[in-house]
Amino acid sequence: EQILEEAKGLAYELGKRASSLTSPERDAQILQSMAIRCTSLPLGQEEQQRLLELLAHFRHRFDQAPQDASDLVSIGTLHWPAIDEKELASWMMVASTLLGSDRATVRP
Repeated sequence: EQILEEAKGLAYELGKRASSLTSPERDAQILQSMAIRCTSLPLGQEEQQRLLELLAHFRHRFDQAPQDASDLVSIGTLHWPAIDEKELASWMMVASTLLGSDRATVRP
């Protein structure tokens, strides 16, 4: 639950900062910012592409099951009014993946 709450806060904060960019630029910038925050290293091209594909997967999944998105974003104590729950849930899953990765937990 702690990782999900941290993922939610990270997704919300970085998404808000990049809100003026177009979608492909925005997604790439948010991913790079997340990676640096979680691992202190930028993503390589292949890693970024895989995470963009993961984001697309979760966007599709939560479009099909909006209640699942709502349930996910209700976890924890952080809550914001007027938020796109499907988008936040998608980014939460990507952030959670980064936070749980070897890159984030194992430092050279």
